[in-house]
Amino acid sequence: MLRQPSLHDRVPADRRIHPAGRRTAPRRALIWAAAAVLATPVPGSAGHILSVDPLASAPPAGIEVLLPRDGRPAGAKLMRSLASKAITERDGSELSLIVTLHTPRAATLGEKQGLEQLHALQHQFAARAAGVGAYGLRGLQSFPIVFARIHPSQLLELAALPEVRAIEEDEIRRGFRTQGAGLMKATTLRTTYGGNGNGVAVAVLDSGVDAAHPELASRVVAWGNFTAGVGDGRIDMAGHGTGVAGIIAGTAAGVAPQANIWSIKVLGDDNSGSDASILAGLDAVYGNRTNFGGVDLVNMSLGGGGPFNSHCDAVSPSYATVVDDLVSAGIAVFVASGNEAFLNGIAHPACLSNAIAVGAVYDADNGPLGPYPIGCSDSATAADQITCYSNSGVPLDVLGPAECAHTPAPGGGYDNCFGGTSSAAPYTAGVAAQILSLLPALTPQQLAQALIHTGRPRLDVNGITRNRVDAVAAYLAATGAGDPPPPYATWITSPSLPGYRVQVRITGGGGSVQGKGENDCIAETICLSGALAGRPEVFVKVVGPRPNGFLWVQGPRFTPSKVEIWVQKIGSGQINYYVLDAASPGNLSGLEDREAFLP
Repeated sequence: MLRQPSLHDRVPADRRIHPAGRRTAPRRALIWAAAAVLATPVPGSAGHILSVDPLASAPPAGIEVLLPRDGRPAGAKLMRSLASKAITERDGSELSLIVTLHTPRAATLGEKQGLEQLHALQHQFAARAAGVGAYGLRGLQSFPIVFARIHPSQLLELAALPEVRAIEEDEIRRGFRTQGAGLMKATTLRTTYGGNGNGVAVAVLDSGVDAAHPELASRVVAWGNFTAGVGDGRIDMAGHGTGVAGIIAGTAAGVAPQANIWSIKVLGDDNSGSDASILAGLDAVYGNRTNFGGVDLVNMSLGGGGPFNSHCDAVSPSYATVVDDLVSAGIAVFVASGNEAFLNGIAHPACLSNAIAVGAVYDADNGPLGPYPIGCSDSATAADQITCYSNSGVPLDVLGPAECAHTPAPGGGYDNCFGGTSSAAPYTAGVAAQILSLLPALTPQQLAQALIHTGRPRLDVNGITRNRVDAVAAYLAATGAGDPPPPYATWITSPSLPGYRVQVRITGGGGSVQGKGENDCIAETICLSGALAGRPEVFVKVVGPRPNGFLWVQGPRFTPSKVEIWVQKIGSGQINYYVLDAASPGNLSGLEDREAFLP
């Protein structure tokens, strides 16, 4: 099973220090002393959440489960690693599986009745699965997912059961191991606008969080351990989760220092964990989403597999089901894109369409760095330079700062060089917490749009442009005070003006239409036109850069419509926005270049 290299592993030991010196045996003993205090979970204690297995209880009585027809052969239900292996020809070792079941066909139900249907389905499947040799069966409380073990020779029999929608192998994921708040203007958002994370809770799915650390004490409000290790989630022997939580909400230098933390331990002391542990943690977050003051965001600085250069929902239906429901419940999910220097894709589960996948840029000039465990080096570094290890691909959404953050570490000390996409993801999630503390009604989709379509565009070696998060710009965009993001997936290009692409939206009378490209346009221009029903046609011309460096947009002097124009410089990804509103007929001030492209 694939284990991801950890960027934390590459940091020299003398750079991972306690303020009083290097980590020593007495410090380790202090951590274990804390572990002894918290080693025995107390079910039902305030803040403690558990993964409830419906198969451990009797099945609901008197419930008929109706399933959709599925005519696929059993082999077509095998996903990811299972689909690429000759499973039945493997040796005798057992398989650990994630089985995603079909959603029952039923009328719209309330939450209680829906859960009863779900649990009846899981029991029905478990009875059939046991008959074909599956064992160790356990289910998730809120999702049609069951974990199982089976001999490879019986896998196809299991897949042929009518309840089965898809089967994935339970693989191992690993935490992806700078002070980036200034680079992202998060400090400005906090000091000028008051975005401090107050009233927002972030679930950190990681190696646990040292809840006794002075920077995090009293703000770890919910916790749970979904691994086989000791403790209830409030200790962290690996140090990874404490560093992540400190970036998000540490009182000294956290992005959102008043945010609360849910410590969801899904990685063990070696900084790795199974898909089953991660999914169980997400299930518990979803099931308790309105408890302990509620939860607003999830951060997962972990992953593995890949590269995935398109969204991976179809090959990972278990994760897709869970993340989709979290987002539908109003909880945004941030995931590190991974540190393998992939040029053709990102890691799992960042590749999910409803996850916000975060890559990494350097936060400052850190001098030459590398070689990293994956073999790449950066001979020079600078603020906003994409790190050589950060995975690139179509599913990547946004970039956050990384490299040598000074973060809390277990035992009350500090890690002076926490980096990788493991830090880029919580920096971005921290900005999201800031924005939500100011705009609590934002949906995950609105939050994602504000983060993805603002910030500084960065072009990577793979030719992909993504924006580095800018907290103030994202907040203003979310309030409507900033430029709106481009509304369409389709851009208009023309060989007459290479290097640029354009979108035009014409709005009025309750309708809108996208402008279409015009071929009969002069050199160094892109022309577009469009008309709403019963209204005059609108013609727009985008004129290429002039000697003074400006790019001009020409539009009609009067139209009974609102005309919005987005112009993007493809190389850098920079977008200019222009608007002409019918509320001010004849006024072209909205078409003046506000942020001109420079040559």
